[in-house]
Amino acid sequence: MMDACDSAIDGAFVNMWILFSINHYDLRQERVLVLTEKSVLRIKLDFYAVKVQRVTRMLLSEIESVTFGPFQYEEGSMSAQVAEKGKASLAGVDAAQGTEALKIQLKQAAPPSFLDKWNPIASKIGETVTVVTSHLRAGESDAAIDDMESVKHFIRALVGALQGRLEAKRAPILSECSPVGLVMAMAHNQNAVGEWRTRFVMNSKEVNM
Repeated sequence: MMDACDSAIDGAFVNMWILFSINHYDLRQERVLVLTEKSVLRIKLDFYAVKVQRVTRMLLSEIESVTFGPFQYEEGSMSAQVAEKGKASLAGVDAAQGTEALKIQLKQAAPPSFLDKWNPIASKIGETVTVVTSHLRAGESDAAIDDMESVKHFIRALVGALQGRLEAKRAPILSECSPVGLVMAMAHNQNAVGEWRTRFVMNSKEVNM
C-alpha cells in the first residue's frame, strides 16, 4: 500500500489512519488517510486483498482551508428533517450527524458545476474537497476507538504538519447533500456498503516506506 507514496513528491511518512470519508452525497466510505511531510493521501483500499484501488493526493501547499467541527445539516432544511426521521426509523444510519469532522478544501481553478453536485459518482468534488470523521460504528464514542481511527488524532497531526502556514478554523461542517441524495445515502450507510467487513489488522508503526 505504501507504494502509493512517492518520496520525491510526498516527503517522509508521518502516520496513517482508517477514517470514514463522506462525499457530496453523504455516502460514508472507509478510506486510509496517509499523512506525509508534504501531502495527505486519501486511499481507497481493498482491505481483503490489501490492494490499492485509488489514490487522491492533496499537497499541503495546495490546501486552501482546514475546518473542523460537528458534522451537521443546515438547521431547518429538508435534509435535516429527512436525517432526523431516518435516525428514528433506522438505528445508526446517520452516525456522522453531530460527530466531529474535518474538511480539507484545496485551491481550485473553478467551482464544481451543478451536474457535479448532483452526480453521486462525480469525482471532481472529491479531488478538491475531503470530509472525514472518526471510524465510529453505531453506539461507539471517540474514547472507545484507537488513535488510528480517530479524526481528532488526525486533525492534531495535520495541524502540526502545516507548521503554522495555515490556521485550522473551528466551525460546523455543513452537508450540502440534497434530500433525494440523503435517502440514497441512508440505504448505503445503513447496509455498510462503503465498509469492508473483513479487514487485515494494520499497524502504522510496522509500515515500511
